[in-house]
Amino acid sequence: MTTPSDPDEIAKQAREHAWNWFALHATQRMQAFNFFVVATAFLIAAYASILEKRPGAAAVLAAVGAWLTLWFNRLDARSRQLVEAGEDALRVSQARLANLADNPHLKILDAVDKPRPRASSYRSVINVIQWTVFALFLIGAAFAAWLSKM
Repeated sequence: MTTPSDPDEIAKQAREHAWNWFALHATQRMQAFNFFVVATAFLIAAYASILEKRPGAAAVLAAVGAWLTLWFNRLDARSRQLVEAGEDALRVSQARLANLADNPHLKILDAVDKPRPRASSYRSVINVIQWTVFALFLIGAAFAAWLSKM
């Protein structure tokens, strides 16, 4: 494979590489979060269906749900790191393109770095949802454990 020597071709390949990296990991991040939501729904349904008959098992199920939530949160942190690496690479391409086109609005990543008032970042929303689910699973585990001792 020959290495291109044309700076424009190199810049184009760099932009494509950065975009492909970003798109892959951003898509994986959303798919993982969607899977987390579905898995949570199944765990909650299973918990609710066995709570009265087998509260001890429900306590274990809720504890497993809390444990899985922690791991999904860690997976999301890693996915976020991979997405941000792609953003950093794209930021350079956007700056070059904005300068060449004499259009500063092409620095899209710079423009959306901070959410507007009353908007939240994906990071904030995903974290709030996951930590809320984690707390609810712990409360559910404690409640089911309390029920099993009655």
